[in-house]
Amino acid sequence: MKTRLRLKKGKMLVFLGVIIGLLLAFSVVYAALGTTYAHWADVDVEWQSNIVSDGKSDYAEVEVIPHFFAMDGFETGKKYYFNIEYDYFQNNTKACGFYRFNTWDLDRLPPPDPPVYAGHWQAGEFATVPFDLEVGIGDLYVANATVEAIIGPVDTDPAYPLRYVQIAFTPTDVTLPAEFYWGLQIGYSGQCGPESIGATSWTGGSLQTTIVCTDEIPPYTYTVPGPPTSIVEAECKGAGKLQADPSGIRPTAITGYKWFDTNGNGIWDARIGHTCTNPPADGCEYPLPSWEIQAFLCPDTTCDTWGTAVVVSDTTNAQGQYTLSGLEVGSTYRACEVIDQNNLPAIWYQTNNITIQNGCSPTVTVVASGGGVLTTRRDFGNRMGETAVNLNSFEANPENKAIKVEWTTSMERDTLGYNLYRSRNKNEKRMEFIDYIPVEFDGVYEYSDADVRPGKKYYYWLEADYGNSTEVFGPIGPVRAPK
Repeated sequence: MKTRLRLKKGKMLVFLGVIIGLLLAFSVVYAALGTTYAHWADVDVEWQSNIVSDGKSDYAEVEVIPHFFAMDGFETGKKYYFNIEYDYFQNNTKACGFYRFNTWDLDRLPPPDPPVYAGHWQAGEFATVPFDLEVGIGDLYVANATVEAIIGPVDTDPAYPLRYVQIAFTPTDVTLPAEFYWGLQIGYSGQCGPESIGATSWTGGSLQTTIVCTDEIPPYTYTVPGPPTSIVEAECKGAGKLQADPSGIRPTAITGYKWFDTNGNGIWDARIGHTCTNPPADGCEYPLPSWEIQAFLCPDTTCDTWGTAVVVSDTTNAQGQYTLSGLEVGSTYRACEVIDQNNLPAIWYQTNNITIQNGCSPTVTVVASGGGVLTTRRDFGNRMGETAVNLNSFEANPENKAIKVEWTTSMERDTLGYNLYRSRNKNEKRMEFIDYIPVEFDGVYEYSDADVRPGKKYYYWLEADYGNSTEVFGPIGPVRAPK
């Protein structure tokens, strides 16, 4: 009996040794996964592995904070996964956090060149991997990795709105680190829901992001997204948490997008497509980067005249987005696009389904919202045309003892005014000058032509005055003068 007990104890010791060996083997794999994780400080012009605070940041709501992540310590034949966890929404304050997983804004100045981790970025040795998520569309930049899936965003817990995007990949060369470059967009008032307030109103903490990573451990798989319950943060050495202090984020008042509206319907039908060509042979409506958008301060809430001054401006980024921040609460502004027609092959004009006049949006009165400001979106859809005036309507109708001539425009580039002509027939050589009408800010015009003979028919022409050239529209008619 004693001998049998010794054998059982011996087998038990062997079994325990195998288990401990397996655990040690797995722990060695985990310990080998080294990482570097950082985000761009913006003001200090350096990569931070901890907190981006008000002394280091000049970000505004809607802007994108660049993030850099590298992983090494791979084994041959294994897939690897990591989750990018980020604060999305704060229940107790209804404040937005990081709203969108996004492309790293390559147009930021100064440019956030990544740390020289393996030199892939500096050497241009990186690939572009497009993603089109429910909340997030753009490009992920990678080096030394084949991305197999980008999934998300996934809410980890409805009671605590933390989201994550999961990336699965295989390293190209297991002896070198894999590098990943992306951005997280800062939320603004109304973006996380109609009653939500901006990220500047986040209280009781900072906007945090965390990397959680592992290799392939069944049953956990990237094809079934879910909280990585089998992964602990310690397995991803060096990642830790990054924090963005809301005190370092400026409130935004006006934001929007500018895009090539190929069908002219005023709506961005196709989101930022990855098959878009320029010109868009496939009909894709692509963003228009590097265009200046200005905020004009209006003299009153109606803003019937041009603003008194340009108070702030921004250029659209690679996604076609602009941000006009730091505007004064209670003041009224117009967002206006700046187009240098001398440097373009054709004339651009507006196509928005909201009224855009002279390249300017409807008025925006900045109002306070939960410690920040309520952000208003104003978009600029554009397409190319052959004229500097986009004439929406031009008509003439009898009125009392005169003929009322009316026209409206949605764009007037380099236009000084209009010459109005009439004639008893369609022959332009016989048309006679009536009057000169200066440009109106709202693009709405009417003229009462009382110098007509009752019962006679008339045709009308409109001549746009561009200073060094003119353009004629019409004729319209005939219109019979009232008797």
